[in-house]
Amino acid sequence: MIVSAVKPDNLANVWQHVRPFILSALEFEHGTLTEGKVFSNILSNIYILIVVVEDEIIIAAQTMQIIDEPGQRICNLVTTGGNKLDLWQDELMGAIKTIAKQNNCDYVQTRGRPGWLKKLKQNGFEPLYFITRCEL
Repeated sequence: MIVSAVKPDNLANVWQHVRPFILSALEFEHGTLTEGKVFSNILSNIYILIVVVEDEIIIAAQTMQIIDEPGQRICNLVTTGGNKLDLWQDELMGAIKTIAKQNNCDYVQTRGRPGWLKKLKQNGFEPLYFITRCEL
């Protein structure tokens, strides 16, 4: 299994393979993030794309963004999608933490559905708050 960041100039070569994973994550964004925005943010170096490859097939994709906030730098996990989560979660998290450290981040954070809490806890995450929403 290989976990690797994708350079923006290679995005066109991998997009058809990562697109389904991105779209599956976007289903839970309630329209706050679109496929086009994810694509352009990767192309513009706003997001970093990481892929998990097994037997020369991309089986997962992660997008993340480095965010500067007052007094801290955060590696924010934007979208996560893929197959066989239990096989690659730890390796992917290792790559994420390495990239976060290389970018002088203080934290890795994400938001997501409650089902992610159990999986993320295995890698040192703890819930800080919940985001709820009421449509009008």
